[in-house]
Amino acid sequence: MAGARELGQWSGDDRPIAERIRDYDWDGAITAGCARIAELIGDDFETIARGFWDHYLSLPATAHIRSYFVGARLDEQIVLSTRYTRIKYSRPFDSEWIEMAGKHAEDSHRARIPLPALLSAFAFAHGRTFEILGNRLPDDVAAFRQLSDVATRMSMLEADFMASRLGIRDAELARRARQGQSDRF
Repeated sequence: MAGARELGQWSGDDRPIAERIRDYDWDGAITAGCARIAELIGDDFETIARGFWDHYLSLPATAHIRSYFVGARLDEQIVLSTRYTRIKYSRPFDSEWIEMAGKHAEDSHRARIPLPALLSAFAFAHGRTFEILGNRLPDDVAAFRQLSDVATRMSMLEADFMASRLGIRDAELARRARQGQSDRF
């Protein structure tokens, strides 16, 4: 049927990270750009991670989990998020960071946190990334612009992966619900 949408076009991209990242690396800037970003951020990866969690837990959509993420549990999540952000920029072609993003998206889905809330917190954390880069490159607008472009591409890849992963999860839940309804008849 002409114009019919194929199932899975919005989710289910299971290509390896090296293949997926090529969609965002049209000019080969990601490897060197991410290495430079990692170098410039240095010890401030925790600042970015803490910004994510502070914003995430301040959102109305996370009110029901706020009391769960306190003390040592929150500290543990900040350590994991710090590692995640460091790996994303120091080893962008490594599947570890993308799998961590997928796990976080799935955990948020299980906790009934909507994707826009998760993406809002990631956007806030990316704002911290740009702030740090701007502070490290106050007189080099060209470098700041180039690295901001690379960081934006990485954030789009991150959002692409999480949305795809959650699309698969939603489709599976819908399939199970339909199967359950069918079984009841």
